[in-house]
Amino acid sequence: MDTFIDRLKCLCVVYPTRAKWVFVPTHATGRTLGDRLVLEGTDWANLRFVTPLDIALRMGAPFLVERGIDPSEEGLGPALIMRLLLEVKVHPGYFRPLAAQPSMAQALWITLRELRMADIRADNLTRAAFVSGAKHLEFQSLVVAYEKFLTANSRGDVATVYEEAVLHPDWCPIQPQECWTELPDVLWAPLQLPRTPSYIYLLPSPFYTHLFHQLLNAVQCCPLIYVSQTNTARE
Repeated sequence: MDTFIDRLKCLCVVYPTRAKWVFVPTHATGRTLGDRLVLEGTDWANLRFVTPLDIALRMGAPFLVERGIDPSEEGLGPALIMRLLLEVKVHPGYFRPLAAQPSMAQALWITLRELRMADIRADNLTRAAFVSGAKHLEFQSLVVAYEKFLTANSRGDVATVYEEAVLHPDWCPIQPQECWTELPDVLWAPLQLPRTPSYIYLLPSPFYTHLFHQLLNAVQCCPLIYVSQTNTARE
């Protein structure tokens, strides 16, 4: 972390007027980095700490709303997942008998959400990924029910926002002449990682490593400054 902070200081000195975007997993992380820079005497006026979702919402949400799709996750979550699970007609079920367990709905919601962020849907949820055929059939049926719910109710979740965002690179707030970097050693989701600079991604999960790079690829921010995990910088 000390090396990354030193790199940020260097960028602030070398490029004092150029906007510099730093992708972080949470806003709290960004505030912590900013506070440390200030306490160590660094002027970071043009250093912008953002999460991938911050950028994705600006790029994708307006187009979803325009089509009548609600991009917020209000009303989505463990309660909805449990209701859909109880409606799944798979017998004998593996998860349904465990419905009384307080953490079951939360665990299923987290799993479903991360799979969607990894660009995995019901049609590519393979049997080989499950130890039990019963688990696969019931969970796949749950994913199908969730996807149908989103479609029938014109709803979108975080994965929907990221998928829409990559379709509109011209709406990315990161301009070609600006710099970007990311907090090192963070595990990004496939729907979030940038392949080249200029867009989104960053949530604390091993599945979060691809959309961000897709978006940055689409926008092709250049010239750019990218501070890699090997602590090198290039322009």
